[in-house]
Amino acid sequence: MASTTRDDLLVAVEAFKTAVDDPVVRAGDAVGDLLRRGLTVSGFNLLETFIAGRMGEIASHVNSGSSQFVDLPDALQVRAIKNTISVASGRVRRMGREPATLRAFARSLGASLSAVDRTLELSPLTWMWSGSNMASDDYHQILRAFHVKDPWVTANAIATRMGYGSLDLRVAIDDLARERHKCAHEARHGVTALWLRSVPERVTAAAACFDVLASIAAAQLRTGSQAFFKNTDAIDGTSLQFRRVVDRGRDSAEMLEGARRAYRTDRDASALFSAAAGRCTDREAVIAQSATGDLTRWAVPAIG
Repeated sequence: MASTTRDDLLVAVEAFKTAVDDPVVRAGDAVGDLLRRGLTVSGFNLLETFIAGRMGEIASHVNSGSSQFVDLPDALQVRAIKNTISVASGRVRRMGREPATLRAFARSLGASLSAVDRTLELSPLTWMWSGSNMASDDYHQILRAFHVKDPWVTANAIATRMGYGSLDLRVAIDDLARERHKCAHEARHGVTALWLRSVPERVTAAAACFDVLASIAAAQLRTGSQAFFKNTDAIDGTSLQFRRVVDRGRDSAEMLEGARRAYRTDRDASALFSAAAGRCTDREAVIAQSATGDLTRWAVPAIG
């Protein structure tokens, strides 16, 4: 099933791009300052919301496999209990007093914690951060929990392969988080329209790299792969391959990574993307790129 969380992110990123170029937002007055601060907070929230939502989709996928809780690596069992309780405690303190919301939260948490001796029922909170906002260290630690080797090195290499050049994801996330914090807590903090234009690329790059790595790992986790369970560095740059659907103007071409000639072409880019996704193995992702090389869409067909 396709990821609704991913689709929502891509729609929101396009809306963000449109908003940034609005003359009212670009204006050098108090209204423009206010709107740019608000967009900065919203921009970072797009990344946080995506990762939180994607963790829910990944947890559902993993839970639908044949593994039981006791089959998981010891470190993941510990995290699934301790981190879930820790994060839940912080969430409860920040939640309101609406009974229906609290009941739903309690049911979800209870189902996860009561399933430690039987069929898997991992909570998305297994991988979530305990604070109110995500930090770059949280991004790193989540990927490490998915057995990603040297997460910053691996994620940056994936970003390069996805068309983001030499983008340093840790620096990008730190910058986004710092500006979000200042805009949320300093009434006179200034943000330029030029800086805001860099937000969509940073958010999309961080989201896509995270998604690809965590999803490829989740596919292995769901099947109970002992090779994955026993190797905490199981996921690195060699663990996955990309199929690219590249806009060439007159048509689109599916390119296998490393190949110089098109595997298949079609004037219907969406149909070609779907066909490429259907040919992906559980260690492949498919990405769509514009004629200028910008990432416009991606999917990890093994889990959606």
